[in-house]
Amino acid sequence: MATCYTHNEGRLPQELRDAIMDFLHNDPASLRSCALAHRSLVFASQRHIFNSLILFTEPGMPEFEEPIAKFLLLDPIRLQSILQQSPHLASFVRNLCVAKHTIYHTASQDMALSPHEAKRLHIKSLIFCLQRFQCIECLGFDVESCSAWQDFEFLQAVQNIITSPSLKCLDHECSHRMVYDLRNHIEYLSVCADMIPPPSIASQTGRFSVDFLQVLQVGIETSLEFTSNLERYLDVQNLKSLSIILVFLRSLHLPTNMQFLLPACGQSLVNLRLDVSRTNVDSGGVSSDSLLNFTFQDLCALRTLYIELQGPTFDITLPQLVKLLATIPVGSANALEKLVILTSLDLFDSRPWDGLWDLMTDSKHFPRLTTLRLGAFYSRFATAGEVAAKPSWHAHLLNKELPLGSTLCVSIELVNDGMSLYHFCRVHILNTVTSIKAGAFREPYSFWPTSGFDRLYTLH
Repeated sequence: MATCYTHNEGRLPQELRDAIMDFLHNDPASLRSCALAHRSLVFASQRHIFNSLILFTEPGMPEFEEPIAKFLLLDPIRLQSILQQSPHLASFVRNLCVAKHTIYHTASQDMALSPHEAKRLHIKSLIFCLQRFQCIECLGFDVESCSAWQDFEFLQAVQNIITSPSLKCLDHECSHRMVYDLRNHIEYLSVCADMIPPPSIASQTGRFSVDFLQVLQVGIETSLEFTSNLERYLDVQNLKSLSIILVFLRSLHLPTNMQFLLPACGQSLVNLRLDVSRTNVDSGGVSSDSLLNFTFQDLCALRTLYIELQGPTFDITLPQLVKLLATIPVGSANALEKLVILTSLDLFDSRPWDGLWDLMTDSKHFPRLTTLRLGAFYSRFATAGEVAAKPSWHAHLLNKELPLGSTLCVSIELVNDGMSLYHFCRVHILNTVTSIKAGAFREPYSFWPTSGFDRLYTLH
């Protein structure tokens, strides 16, 4: 209290401050109560502020449009000075991303330092901070191209976090093998298909088991070696959730990858997400009619299936999708409860959609299905003919009848550039139909279990 008394900093008029201090001085019970409340508030604020951080390996601070970024970005040199004064704050850091940025507006170092000296000082501070983080639960890093990886102390600090018992989530977007060599299990793992390293001849470690797996394929070309490398590294026998995201590709090896993953985890996989955004796939030698050339026949435990497809050849892809869904086990062997299909709509012909509807409303094939969500989005640059067809497409599906006695809840949405034009939810219970207004078009989806790390993952 003495410190507070001598450092007013002009926040309160001195007369009012003196009156408060005199009152508390004469009332020890109130003084203790205020002190405890103040301490609790400070403690909770510190835990919140330092819970999630992004540290960059290069001097300077990048600019982000997202307002929340300013609460997550912290210069390592500044953070080092904070931790030196308050070491306990390091235990509050639970979600951490270490990344390299290439665009920044201010350097945090003295202009008298050379670029090399500034970078070296920056890395030393980064190492200092990493060495003090003992409670990291979620870690992301994609910094392999920076000079920090050449520093033994930096590498050792990262390895210590990776081997920490508290770590349960890892966003591994680099080609270092150390993750697979240092651990034998982790709950959540996200990997970039283009950066799966070839197995080391010297490494004799067993395969790395994971419960929740996300695979991103974002390069122009991805070698088929990815599948064999992934198979050598990962044990997916007990996988519970799988997310496959393919973006901006000419050559897709999705069938090959799925032919390895699905049979290996079919007995345990409960949730599956498949997100495919394609451009110029035919020019890469992989035709559109082979994009979904695999099966779901091994998925006997699958309860939730989320599929999002975008591309210029949806008229071919939709019939493929119907055939793919038909390979899910039939009857009592079918555990599917929820199906979400979101597509870019360049196909207004109702026949393929009728095939999808007929399949998914077949209670003999899907006896446990309770939620069916169909969503389509289209460009504002659509032709006049397409614009005229949209309402009829939506009405055609909306007016379809479910089998007598069906309890399936069906949602059908038609969206223009992300803004919902028509949004109805039809609940069928013994042939009664109710119209309900629902929420946003895109269903909230987060691979990561904590919102704090999900924000870091989105920003970095």
